[in-house]
Amino acid sequence: MSEHQMSIIDFARRGQSIYIVLQGFDAQTDQPFAGEVRVLGNNIYGDMIHPNKSLLSESCQQFIKDAVQRKLQNQEI
Repeated sequence: MSEHQMSIIDFARRGQSIYIVLQGFDAQTDQPFAGEVRVLGNNIYGDMIHPNKSLLSESCQQFIKDAVQRKLQNQEI
């Protein structure tokens, strides 16, 4: 079984927000994805991880949130 994948393509800081362009692979739906999330404080926003708007599986949405949070904590973004 394959695993979820995510790469950060680009990011930009605007005021207190960070906009992050992502692409990756949702292993549960077997589909590639691309999109953007916004980070404000400790919160991550965006349609691609919104429970009612996202086309991604719940596990992939959580994977993205965890991966972005980890990269922020490690100061990789």
